[in-house]
Amino acid sequence: MSDPTHPPTDERSDRAVALLRTAVPALWGSLASWLIVQVAGHLPPPLTDLVAIVLQSDLATSLAVAAAVAAWYAMWRRMEARLPPWLVRATLGSARTPSYAAPVGSSTAPP
Repeated sequence: MSDPTHPPTDERSDRAVALLRTAVPALWGSLASWLIVQVAGHLPPPLTDLVAIVLQSDLATSLAVAAAVAAWYAMWRRMEARLPPWLVRATLGSARTPSYAAPVGSSTAPP
Protein backbone atom coordinates (compact mmCIF):
# COMPACT_ATOMS: atom_id res chain seq x y z
CA MET A 1 0.00 0.00 0.00
CA SER A 2 1.42 3.39 -0.93
CA ASP A 3 1.76 6.32 1.44
CA PRO A 4 -0.41 9.26 0.22
CA THR A 5 1.91 11.82 1.84
CA HIS A 6 4.88 10.52 -0.16
CA PRO A 7 3.71 9.68 -3.68
CA PRO A 8 5.97 7.43 -5.75
CA THR A 9 8.64 9.30 -7.65
CA ASP A 10 11.26 8.40 -10.17
CA GLU A 11 14.98 8.99 -9.89
CA ARG A 12 14.91 12.01 -12.24
CA SER A 13 12.26 13.69 -10.12
CA ASP A 14 14.33 13.16 -6.97
CA ARG A 15 17.39 14.57 -8.70
CA ALA A 16 15.42 17.64 -9.78
CA VAL A 17 14.15 18.18 -6.23
CA ALA A 18 17.66 17.76 -4.83
CA LEU A 19 19.03 20.23 -7.37
CA LEU A 20 16.32 22.77 -6.57
CA ARG A 21 16.79 22.35 -2.82
CA THR A 22 20.50 23.06 -3.31
CA ALA A 23 20.38 25.88 -5.85
CA VAL A 24 17.47 27.94 -4.50
CA PRO A 25 18.87 28.39 -0.97
CA ALA A 26 22.27 29.19 -2.51
CA LEU A 27 20.66 31.92 -4.62
CA TRP A 28 18.81 33.35 -1.60
CA GLY A 29 21.96 33.25 0.55
CA SER A 30 23.93 34.99 -2.20
CA LEU A 31 21.22 37.64 -2.48
CA ALA A 32 21.31 38.15 1.30
CA SER A 33 25.09 38.60 1.13
CA TRP A 34 24.76 41.10 -1.69
CA LEU A 35 22.14 43.04 0.28
CA ILE A 36 24.43 43.18 3.32
CA VAL A 37 27.18 44.69 1.18
CA GLN A 38 24.74 47.22 -0.32
CA VAL A 39 23.41 48.26 3.09
CA ALA A 40 26.84 48.29 4.75
CA GLY A 41 27.57 51.85 3.66
CA HIS A 42 24.43 53.06 5.40
CA LEU A 43 25.07 51.35 8.73
CA PRO A 44 26.50 53.09 11.81
CA PRO A 45 30.31 53.40 11.63
CA PRO A 46 31.14 50.49 13.98
CA LEU A 47 29.05 48.09 11.86
CA THR A 48 30.40 49.51 8.60
CA ASP A 49 33.93 48.94 9.89
CA LEU A 50 33.06 45.37 10.91
CA VAL A 51 31.65 44.57 7.46
CA ALA A 52 34.73 46.11 5.83
CA ILE A 53 37.03 43.98 8.00
CA VAL A 54 35.08 40.78 7.27
CA LEU A 55 35.02 41.43 3.53
CA GLN A 56 38.61 42.62 3.09
CA SER A 57 39.78 39.54 1.16
CA ASP A 58 38.30 37.26 -1.47
CA LEU A 59 38.59 34.31 0.88
CA ALA A 60 36.76 36.15 3.66
CA THR A 61 34.06 37.23 1.22
CA SER A 62 33.62 33.66 -0.01
CA LEU A 63 33.37 32.38 3.54
CA ALA A 64 30.83 35.10 4.42
CA VAL A 65 28.67 34.13 1.42
CA ALA A 66 28.93 30.44 2.36
CA ALA A 67 27.92 31.29 5.93
CA ALA A 68 24.94 33.29 4.67
CA VAL A 69 23.83 30.38 2.47
CA ALA A 70 24.21 27.90 5.35
CA ALA A 71 22.32 30.19 7.74
CA TRP A 72 19.51 30.69 5.21
CA TYR A 73 19.15 26.97 4.64
CA ALA A 74 19.30 26.07 8.34
CA MET A 75 16.75 28.72 9.31
CA TRP A 76 14.19 27.70 6.69
CA ARG A 77 14.71 23.96 7.23
CA ARG A 78 14.05 24.46 10.93
CA MET A 79 10.79 26.30 10.20
CA GLU A 80 9.76 24.15 7.21
CA ALA A 81 7.17 22.01 9.03
CA ARG A 82 5.29 25.13 10.21
CA LEU A 83 5.21 26.93 6.86
CA PRO A 84 2.73 26.76 4.01
CA PRO A 85 3.98 24.75 1.01
CA TRP A 86 4.19 27.82 -1.25
CA LEU A 87 6.62 29.52 1.16
CA VAL A 88 8.74 26.38 1.45
CA ARG A 89 8.93 26.24 -2.37
CA ALA A 90 9.91 29.92 -2.53
CA THR A 91 12.64 29.64 0.10
CA LEU A 92 13.95 26.10 -0.36
CA GLY A 93 13.08 25.31 -3.99
CA SER A 94 10.62 22.49 -3.35
CA ALA A 95 8.09 21.56 -0.69
CA ARG A 96 9.17 17.94 -1.11
CA THR A 97 12.41 16.44 0.06
CA PRO A 98 14.10 14.01 -2.30
CA SER A 99 14.10 10.35 -1.33
CA TYR A 100 17.42 8.63 -1.21
CA ALA A 101 16.19 5.05 -1.42
CA ALA A 102 18.61 2.42 -2.60
CA PRO A 103 18.11 1.44 -6.24
CA VAL A 104 16.05 -1.69 -6.88
CA GLY A 105 18.21 -4.77 -6.68
CA SER A 106 20.87 -3.22 -4.46
CA SER A 107 21.59 -4.57 -1.04
CA THR A 108 22.14 -2.49 2.08
CA ALA A 109 23.73 -5.40 3.92
CA PRO A 110 27.54 -5.49 4.03
CA PRO A 111 29.21 -8.14 1.85
